[in-house]
Amino acid sequence: MAKQNAINLDVTPESDGFKIAGGTTSREIKVSGGNVEIKGSGSAEISIPISSGSDEFVLKAHHKASSAEINTGTEDNKYVTPDALAGSNAFTKTVQQYCVEWGTELAVEDGVGYIEIPAELNGMNLISARARVGTAGTTNASTFDIYNVTDSTSMLSSAISIASGATSGTGTVDTSHDDVATGDIIRIDCDSIATGTAPKGLIVTLAFRLA
Repeated sequence: MAKQNAINLDVTPESDGFKIAGGTTSREIKVSGGNVEIKGSGSAEISIPISSGSDEFVLKAHHKASSAEINTGTEDNKYVTPDALAGSNAFTKTVQQYCVEWGTELAVEDGVGYIEIPAELNGMNLISARARVGTAGTTNASTFDIYNVTDSTSMLSSAISIASGATSGTGTVDTSHDDVATGDIIRIDCDSIATGTAPKGLIVTLAFRLA
């Protein structure tokens, strides 16, 4: 039988277990309470909970991708959690409504457009609301509201505002009234129009995300 090379291991007692370390770089196995931790060189770690008989692997937090890292899409050695995915652009869903023909002047009116919330947006929150006109208005801003007809409430704390001479603007979401459910009817209102030359055309874009 060929002679086996000796392996030098350091065994260290722990308060509720032990740790075995060896090799020229940091490699160790640690048993503490109901957990087994396996550590390689560098920062790679895996924890295996064994107290409940589960075979689930729990990866350390520094290997978890954040929502920002999911947005950039450049990390290739991190895992994605449902929470981080829900807060990323990848899980943001947008709804766009072409409300008024591009060459038609806008007028103050409730209900220039309607959106029915589909099942795919159920339980999500409105996170942004913006509007674009085809031709800018002049003298004073044009403002628009997003109104949840089903809940009888505006979803904005500050209306979408498009300044004089501009073609787009955003509003501020009311976080107390931002949630939607399947079948909700969302109404788009023109609350005020530039008093010089009226803007023409209107597209409204709403973005939704899980809380």
